[in-house]
Amino acid sequence: MKWLLAVVALTCALGSVTAHASPMTFSYAGAVVQVASLDPENPFPIEPTFGTPFSGTYTFDSTAVDGVPADAATGSYASTGTPFGLTLAIGGLSFTYGGVSIGVTNGYSSFGFGMDEYLFGFTHLGDPTPVVSARITDPTGTMLGDDSLPLRPVAVDPVWTSFLFSDIVSGNQVELEGRLTSLLCTSGCEAVPEPATLTLLAAGLGGLCYRLGRRAGWARVRSAVISTTARGGVSLGMAMKGDAMRRRIRNGLSVVLAAWLVGGLASTALAVDGVVLIDQNRALAGGVTPGDTPGFPVVINQPGIYKLSSNLVVPNENTTAILINVDNVSIDLNGFAILGPNDCPTDTVHVAQPCTRPGTGMGIDAGTGTPLVVNNTRISNGTIDGMGNIGIFANVNARIERMNITNNGSNGINTFGGMVVDTLVRGNGDTGILTTGAIITGSRSLFNRGYGIRTQSGSILSGNIVSTNLLHGLVLTSNTRYFDNVIDNNNGGNANPQVSGGTQMGANTCGTGPCP
Repeated sequence: MKWLLAVVALTCALGSVTAHASPMTFSYAGAVVQVASLDPENPFPIEPTFGTPFSGTYTFDSTAVDGVPADAATGSYASTGTPFGLTLAIGGLSFTYGGVSIGVTNGYSSFGFGMDEYLFGFTHLGDPTPVVSARITDPTGTMLGDDSLPLRPVAVDPVWTSFLFSDIVSGNQVELEGRLTSLLCTSGCEAVPEPATLTLLAAGLGGLCYRLGRRAGWARVRSAVISTTARGGVSLGMAMKGDAMRRRIRNGLSVVLAAWLVGGLASTALAVDGVVLIDQNRALAGGVTPGDTPGFPVVINQPGIYKLSSNLVVPNENTTAILINVDNVSIDLNGFAILGPNDCPTDTVHVAQPCTRPGTGMGIDAGTGTPLVVNNTRISNGTIDGMGNIGIFANVNARIERMNITNNGSNGINTFGGMVVDTLVRGNGDTGILTTGAIITGSRSLFNRGYGIRTQSGSILSGNIVSTNLLHGLVLTSNTRYFDNVIDNNNGGNANPQVSGGTQMGANTCGTGPCP
């Protein structure tokens, strides 16, 4: 028993070794996914394109105080003055900014969605540029335990990240979007067990199992089943006796411990066929799903995954491109566009002009057909431009991500709950994003001929840029919270109110100063 207590004590001691330091430096890296602006010229020695790598560091105060202590689910931590700041290297140029802000949101949920978010970046209060903003999201809500300042880098899944860089470089407006691929601690790191420590811990656990096995009397054990499961993994049944069993279990334990040390057991990835490809010819021919007649709209009457393999071009402003009538449909535009003839001209300085060909056609309609309520639609990875009516209409629990919604005759996006992530809504004929009970994050609503973002029930807005819309930037119900947004030059200019309603959670900029 003394030997057992010693091993347990050793394990606990090794697991509790930590060291806090101030300042701390994290490094990040990623790649460009969209070049939104290099206007009027490219200022970079190496012109950024899709896939161009970027990297940088940010140094922050590990003892920074939460700027919103009253909210147990939101943390805002600012670090200013030497040695704190943020750097960025991209396209052969390097940038240094004197300060860094870190934000965390823990366990936000809406219509069943829960998520954690970790944000870092730099903005110059009162100015629309420069902006360096990165966001790491965990849709399962398990990344953070609370709203305290993380002293270890959070895990990065590129699919659930976004990055924005906006600045004036040599007189040129630069706006780049990207994805993060790594986040590491490089200086002042909180200590974690070294590999040698982990090896020692494994040896202690192995010795514990071996000693307990001897005391139990191996010869009296006649059969055993060892099961290891990792994402639909493997089950091995073994029957053995005496010394043979002792050797097999000892060897099996070694394999399991070794696998644990390198990060877990490998799992088998299953490739699932059945993605339905849609191109212009197939849309005109019909038959994409039962009941889909030739021509537009492409009618989706079966749940599943659908992917564009070409642009879809509708013949006029009164024609809808895709009509979804069932739950659980995913539309991947695959980098392609749904295009119509409408245009709402903008010079990138002023609000869009009245649209040239407004009509009744939508880019994707997921809910105004039969049945009227369509659940769990996912739309991603492309552009919807020039439709006569709404760009995307999606009903309950929709998810819209990595989309460009431009030049549509009415609202850019209209949803009833769900999420809008990493999406540009620009130059549409009415409100940019109209929703209820949704999470809107890492997105931009610009130059629209209505409100920038309008919510009609409790929602959460974070990390968005809302600029130069005809009416208020944000029109929110009182049970909508907004955090870390830039709201600028809406409603006829910064002399007029930028936000109406909502609950301000901090780190928001309205025009030339903090939001009231």
